Formats: sequence, C-alpha cells, structure tokens
Amino acid sequence: MPEVDISERIARLCHAVAERTGDGRLRTASAILTGKHSGRKAIDDTKALEYAEGLFKAGVSQSVHRACERAAQLYAPAHQVDTMRDRLRRKLRRKLDKSEEV
Repeated sequence: MPEVDISERIARLCHAVAERTGDGRLRTASAILTGKHSGRKAIDDTKALEYAEGLFKAGVSQSVHRACERAAQLYAPAHQVDTMRDRLRRKLRRKLDKSEEV
C-alpha cells in the first residue's frame, strides 16, 4: 500500500464532509491543503474603469477622485458607491502611473 501524505488524507476528508454538509470552511480548508485556494476573486470593474478614465482624460472631471466618484454613482448600487469609488481610484491611479513610466 503506497504511503499517502497525511495532509492529503485530511484534505480529502475535509472535502468529503464539506460536500455532505455544505460547510464552506471545510471546502476552504481542503483547497488550502491541496494548494488550490486562490484567494479572493477579482471584481470586474472594466466598464466603470474605462468610463472613469475617459472622464479624466477628456477633462470632464478635473481629478481621478471625481472621475471615479461619477463612475461609481453610475455603475454601483447606492450602498456601494463609496467602496467602488475607492477601488476604482486605486485601479485608475495604478494604471495611469504605469502608463506614465513608459
């Protein structure tokens, strides 16, 4: 009988119990043990980011902050406007800084 790594056995057990119970914590534990846990899923802000970038580059908005705020007001639900504005501002600033280096 081949020697099976203890972490592999625990991962299989966690996965089996997670499938039966629907417990996401065990599913996550199994994924971490097998190296398949990729972390938080990226949020697709492509359209909002393009809109904010267009506003800023066209001079409609004088600052990245204001351009991202306008985009967030258009693309995010009311309770997530501030969160999306901050996320867009980080992404757009990173993109603009990268393009200035080139």
